[in-house]
Formats: sequence, structure tokens, C-alpha cells
Amino acid sequence: MLKWDARPLMRKITAGAIQGVEEAAAGLEDAIREDISIQGAPIDRRSYSGEPPRREFGDLMDSLHHEVVSNKRPVGTWQRVGSPLPKAYKLEMGIGISGPRPFLRRNLVRHGRQIAEIILGAIRGST
Repeated sequence: MLKWDARPLMRKITAGAIQGVEEAAAGLEDAIREDISIQGAPIDRRSYSGEPPRREFGDLMDSLHHEVVSNKRPVGTWQRVGSPLPKAYKLEMGIGISGPRPFLRRNLVRHGRQIAEIILGAIRGST
């Protein structure tokens, strides 16, 4: 009978996944930041519904960050990318007569394949 301990391999895969998720989250944050860096009012027009929000004061762009979601296991394989500002949710989803100005979901969809490649590349590099 053959016995094989998969734990060392699983530790390497998990370490690679954690590294890949961190790199992908940082890249996604950068892409979102670039998407919302276009100057808006008062110099140029405000964004239209369906477009990413344009920069007016810079507070949304400054508040963007990524962080580990610590209640998911294994720790480090989940990251949250976004902004804690209440207006971030309002811009993303739209409220009242103001239509959505998606900047989080749009970038996640746009860069989804690249995110997967970053994570898989890190896992492959760790084994």
C-alpha cells in the first residue's frame, strides 16, 4: 500500500494562492484607481450613467484599498478591494434618479482573466 502525505504540497499551493491573490488584488486596485482618475467637474463634465465616476475631489480614489478577508479560510486567499466611503456604494449601484456609475464590477469583469492568470501563475511558481 502506498501512503502519500499531501500536506506539504497543499502548503505550497496555499502559499502560492495567497501570493497570487495579493498580487491580483493590488493590480485590481490599481486598475480601478486608473479608471476613476479622469478629471470631472468643475474642469470637465461629470460622468454619465454607466460610465465610471470621474474625479472631483479625489476622496474616492484616495479611499481605495485592498485587504485580507480574515474570516475566510485559508486566511489570505480572500481579499476585498474597494472603498469604505458610503458614496462608493451609491456610485456603484446608483440611487434615486442617479444611475449607476460602476467602477468596481466593471474592472473585475474587465480584468477577470488577468486576475485568474496572476493567481494560477503564482500557484504554479510555488510548486
